Amino acid sequence: MSTRKSMVVLLCALGVASCASTPSVNDARANLSPEELQQTRGKEYEQLSATFNYWSKSLEGAESLRVYAPENYREMMSSWKSAHALFVEIRKDPNQIDAKHSVFSSETYAVGFRDRINSVEYNYKAIQGLKKQADELLAPAMTEMAYLNSIEASRYFKHAMNTMNRDYQRLFEHLVVSEVEHASSAQDRFLVNAKALEIRVIDAKFVKPLQEQLATLASARYNILAPVSYGYVEQGINELAEFVTQSPRAFTEIDEQVDRIQFQFRRLESVVQEVTKLINVEKSQYEPFVLEAESRMYRISSAAKGNDYRDQSLSAQSNRIAHDVERLRAADNTEALKKENALLKQQIALLQQQQSDGSVPSEKAKAAQNTAAENRAEIEALKKLVSALQEKAE
Repeated sequence: MSTRKSMVVLLCALGVASCASTPSVNDARANLSPEELQQTRGKEYEQLSATFNYWSKSLEGAESLRVYAPENYREMMSSWKSAHALFVEIRKDPNQIDAKHSVFSSETYAVGFRDRINSVEYNYKAIQGLKKQADELLAPAMTEMAYLNSIEASRYFKHAMNTMNRDYQRLFEHLVVSEVEHASSAQDRFLVNAKALEIRVIDAKFVKPLQEQLATLASARYNILAPVSYGYVEQGINELAEFVTQSPRAFTEIDEQVDRIQFQFRRLESVVQEVTKLINVEKSQYEPFVLEAESRMYRISSAAKGNDYRDQSLSAQSNRIAHDVERLRAADNTEALKKENALLKQQIALLQQQQSDGSVPSEKAKAAQNTAAENRAEIEALKKLVSALQEKAE
């Protein structure tokens, strides 16, 4: 007989001997009365139920553990799935707790459940140990990866993000096999690449759309019709691109720059509209005249109420400025006129009383008469001014 065959026979013999020397659960319970057997099964069911409830709660949200040790995670969840299925059968009929759960296995439901739970516990503890180490060592990479997901990096650069995910997973694989130094150096490389991808994403979100918008206007010859205004937009976009490279997370400043560039876009549209109206002369020669007129009106609107209407046509700017001046003039004088009118009423009443008494007007009364005359003139002048402004606005 060969050595291999001898070993097989020996193992079988030992197995038989072991089975013969170790009484089964059913054999151990053979001498129990029905009441005792029922009590034993009840206590065992309570223990299994408590174990099941504990792991049901412990494994809630377990998906987040996958990254730390994928193999351990898969084995843990496979064992839990099997344990869950066994317990469901036990819960249907607790009396079968010590019955065989399969014709292909000698395990009882209880033994099979505990065996799967032991596997769950072993892998869970292994993952928790790796998690504690990774959360400390790989915190920078974990934070950066969460940020890339928050800005939807995969939406803009799917292939690059897939590469980042693979590199990210390898960091944890180094820890699984206790390669701490390799994990640390790999994390440094990961962070460099992640920061570069972060800039590309923010550039794609904020800069690229503006560049495409400008390219569309260039195809419509806006750069020829209004080269100066076009240059303002182009310069703003270039400055934004440079700022994003230096400060990709300064979203407040980025939004402010985008707003300014959009204003210049509207301004460019307005200038081109004015230029194209002058169809009998070379169009680019008229832009300086349009810009000069725009500049004069901008100085007026800034002085009046601090508004900037340069993203509108010249005629629209003129109407808005006239309206602002009218409101400013009315606001500045209305309150003063009310006070002067109240004072005049008092002084006129005094004059009327003095005249009815037949007394000679005093110096104060004469001054009141002069003030009344001046205020009437001022009121008439203001009425004319408001009328003129309204005519301009119309």
